[in-house]
Amino acid sequence: MPFRSFSSSASFSFGSAQRNVFRNAHAVRSLLMWKEPVRSGAVLSGVAILYFVFERSGYTLLTILANLLLVLVVGTFVWSTASSLSNGSLPAVPVPDPANPEALEKAFDSFSERCKVLVNKTLGMAHRLAKGTDPALSIKAALIL
Repeated sequence: MPFRSFSSSASFSFGSAQRNVFRNAHAVRSLLMWKEPVRSGAVLSGVAILYFVFERSGYTLLTILANLLLVLVVGTFVWSTASSLSNGSLPAVPVPDPANPEALEKAFDSFSERCKVLVNKTLGMAHRLAKGTDPALSIKAALIL
């Protein structure tokens, strides 16, 4: 099925999603233009630290994520074991309420809608890229790769 573009005279509205995109775009613009120097400096410092960790120390993103997950699992196990020995409180883990299936269904519906939009956008972009008819997208992909 070919992709259709909507004209500007279409009678629909994106509502809050469109407002959130513009709000996020404004926040990114103010960050990049150094309108808030403390926040921009914090982001620059964080990027510099990440560069140091990834480039200079020889770690990769996969090894750092694996080590963080290992620390999380071991820390949760130690906390659970220590709290059971000392009759303390266990780590709070949200448990779905089977008595209220409507709330659980609503949460899953919301999550699946967000995932469906993301997957459709990604597949649409991959389709346009594989077709090779969108030169701007092809140039962007070549520059990124």
